[in-house]
Amino acid sequence: MNYNVSSCKTCALFGHRKYVRLDQNELYMAVLELVKSGVSTFYVGTHGDFDALAYSTLVKIKRQFDIKIFLVFTNAQIFKTDNGVKINDIYPDAECISFEVEQLHFKQRIIETNKYIVNKSDIVLCYVNLNEITSGARRAILYAMHKNLPVINLFK
Repeated sequence: MNYNVSSCKTCALFGHRKYVRLDQNELYMAVLELVKSGVSTFYVGTHGDFDALAYSTLVKIKRQFDIKIFLVFTNAQIFKTDNGVKINDIYPDAECISFEVEQLHFKQRIIETNKYIVNKSDIVLCYVNLNEITSGARRAILYAMHKNLPVINLFK
């Protein structure tokens, strides 16, 4: 990695919604290196292939290390019980959270939620093609770069 992450405690994970060609072991090793460097809190979304891969990777690492996983939803309505099942029961390894974005259009909710996640993070780990014209993940990474956060991009 080539970053001094010793002062980093919180990491945002971003990636493309579809067509993720990232080996889970590569993501696992990158997250593991961050954890060994002192990162203990991770924010990950719920909108696609990368998010699912990132969440399952974080759960594996949580079995070995004391880390906190925040699974971020863009719709607070999801937290309501349906037939007695709570969202936190479905994801017992994470704290399920949502930010105040309910009044926004669906796509704008994702953009604003990504900004909240970046603002709460010290470092970003991602799988993002920065040459894509439109992408919520790309927009989040550019925002993180604008804020001068270290960004580790696993996209090749």
